[in-house]
This record gives sequence, C-alpha cells and structure tokens, in this order.
Amino acid sequence: LVKSRKHNVKVEVVDVLRSLRIKDVNLDKEKEEEIEMKKKEARRQKLMEKNHISRQEKKRKKRLEMLNRELLESKGEEGKKVKEKFFTEATKIVFTIYFRVLKSFPRSNLMGSVLEGLAKFAHVINIEFFSDLIAVFQSLLAQDFLSHRDSLLVVSAVFTILSGQGEALNIDPASFYTHLYNLLFDIEPFRTHNDIPLAMQALYDMIIKRRKRVSKARVLAFSKRLGTLAMQLLHNGAASCLALLREIVNTHTVTAQLLDSQHEVGSGVFDASILNPEHCSASNTTCWELAMLSSHYHTPTAKLAKHICAQCPTSGELSVPQELKKPSPEVFADFSMDEMGFNPAIRPPGSIKASKQNTPVSIKMNIVDQIVQDCDNMDFMSALAPSPT
Repeated sequence: LVKSRKHNVKVEVVDVLRSLRIKDVNLDKEKEEEIEMKKKEARRQKLMEKNHISRQEKKRKKRLEMLNRELLESKGEEGKKVKEKFFTEATKIVFTIYFRVLKSFPRSNLMGSVLEGLAKFAHVINIEFFSDLIAVFQSLLAQDFLSHRDSLLVVSAVFTILSGQGEALNIDPASFYTHLYNLLFDIEPFRTHNDIPLAMQALYDMIIKRRKRVSKARVLAFSKRLGTLAMQLLHNGAASCLALLREIVNTHTVTAQLLDSQHEVGSGVFDASILNPEHCSASNTTCWELAMLSSHYHTPTAKLAKHICAQCPTSGELSVPQELKKPSPEVFADFSMDEMGFNPAIRPPGSIKASKQNTPVSIKMNIVDQIVQDCDNMDFMSALAPSPT
C-alpha cells in the first residue's frame, strides 16, 4: 500500500506497525519449552518400556495419557520454527518500509512515524546495516530540515543501537552528542515540553548505558545543561531533569566537582554558547542552579534539588522517597498536569476566624458624627485665600 501510493498515505498507516510485538518475542522461553518437552518425551518412553502387568498398570496408563496430552499441546502450531519464521518475515517487511522512506522520501510526512519505529525496534536490526543506518542519520541531521521531535528520535535511535548490539562497532557518535547538547536548549514549557521524556531517554542511553565510553568533559557539560534546563521548564519537566541528574551523579563520580564551589580544574571560563560539549569548559563551573531549585514552588522538585546538592545521600533528612527514584520519564508522567490535577495536591486555605473583640456600633457612630461636625465648621475660602506677604 505504501509503495503503490508512493508514500502518499496517512501517518496512521505506518503508525500501526509500532503495535507489533517484535520487542516482546522471547526466544529463550521457547528454548526452555523445548527442553521441557524433551524431558516429557523421555519420561513417556520410560513408561512405555515398562512391560509389567500388575496392579499399577491402570495408574501407568493414566500417567502415559497425561504425558501424551502435554506433548501434543507443546507440539502445537505455534512452535519454535513457525514463530521464528513469522518473526523474521514481519521484521523484514517493517524495516523494508522504514528504510524505503528514509532513502527515497526523507521529507515525507511519514518521517516522524518511521523514526519512532526505528527507535523502538532498533535492537532487532541486523548488525550489518548499523554503519549505513548511522550514516543516513548523520546526513538527515546535517540537512537540518527535521522537526525538533524528529531530531530527538534520530539521536534516540542511534544511541539505542550503540548501547545494544552496536556496542561492538567502532563508531564515533561525536556529532550526535553535539546535536543533542544543542537540542536541549530548544525545549521550552509550551511547544516542545512533551518532548522531555524522549530527550531524557536519549541522555540515559548516552551517558549511563554507555558510561565507559563517554568522556568526563561530556558528562560535566550535559550535567550542567540539565541543571540549566530545569530552570526553564514546568515543574514536571524540572523534576524529570533532576531525576536524571541524580542518576548521573550516582553513576559518574566526576560530577561531584559541579557541587563544590571551591573546586577549580585547568584554565578557561565556562561558556554555555559553545556548541561542542567537549570544549565548553564545564569543569570550571558549578551547578549553581540547584541552589535556586531548592526553593522551587513544587515540593518534590525542591526535594530532589536539595538531595543532589547533598551528593545524593541514601539515608537521613536529605534522602528522597522511592517515588522520586523512578526513571526520568516516569517522574515526568507522575507529576504531569494533563488531567488538570496538581501532584502533590495543594492544601486548601484554612477558614478565617472572625475577631471576638468588635468595636461597638455606638462608638463608631460617634466618630462619624464628630467628623461631619468638624467638616461643617471648616472655612474652605479662608484656606484658599493667598497669605499676606
């Protein structure tokens, strides 16, 4: 359908492919079932070999029938070979559609759906295609026609590949680090705020999953940028950024210098406008934004900021509850106001008690009468006359 209409189809036609359970196929489970079936077959053969005619013959036949039924069930149509065949064919068709759109129609309205599908199913792409696919992604980012979300999807797909099977490949993703570093400041509270979970997931794959392959300069630069980004977002976005920053601080000990105002390394001045995170001198600054976020109007966000400032203690007053230790995208969803509710709920104002000591009405009236009498006795004309000189 997509090919015959030259990709002039609705986005939903390609979106439906993401519902395939390609990611949920568990081949290890099938191997376990195969081993179990062989055991049952061996037990059946053992029972068949017994040729005793005794009182236990009835019981033996029952057990034999039960084993035969179980073996027939395990030898159903959805066997290992059949599943593998369907799995392979479905995967080929899906990626044929995706790659055709990438190669021939990169400016199509289907591009966003294709990139989301590639980000989701990147773990099952044949390793032989990784180098070519990453080259195509670099070309797409260089042409600079993708939307903000589509650019994030490209980066997310690349690091999903490189943190999985592609980890063995000798590919330098420096351009993708730089691109994501600059994309983060394009996130703002209105048009692109819902892209935060996608950006946080890409950062997680980049800095935490690939912890042994990321330089200290990049870790410091992205940690600093997360703190700055949290200052310009809504409370759920800020909490999501701090949740990821907490994980980075726990994973990379080098980030401790961002929490120490007396720490100095090397020369230079931090410059957030430099495009390359390797050269922005993040080692010569501190994450001072956390001090301001400690007074945030959203209590969980303020608690996370104080927790990070204290270098993430596991116990004590500055430790955080379990709900704030969730992955960053889950924290974003937990504190979202999409359902018009604030989490935690705002406490309603208390009732104002009326004062018991009220001024008697008679005293108030006497004061008013005195003011009126004073006004009657005033000579306004004499007050307006010019004073003699």
